[in-house]
Amino acid sequence: MHIADHQRLTSRFFRDVNSVELFRRFFGDFGVWDSLGLGSHPMNGDIYPAWEELRFPQRADIQEDLCRINDIGREKGRFALCAGKVLNSG
Repeated sequence: MHIADHQRLTSRFFRDVNSVELFRRFFGDFGVWDSLGLGSHPMNGDIYPAWEELRFPQRADIQEDLCRINDIGREKGRFALCAGKVLNSG
């Protein structure tokens, strides 16, 4: 389910997560970590510009998941969590 009106993804979101390993696992699950071209020791501030440049067939799906994560830290996140709970309950 795509949610309309997400909070905008910004470089601040990528810096605030403060875990390159989480991003490595997230983007790795989509099979695009190596496509980001970040090298072996990236910093959080390197991930946003690499993400902005990434052109990949799954980009819309990846962005939707990133937006949901971003939304969770904001008021709209409650809606995303509730909507997921309703969908998963059948």
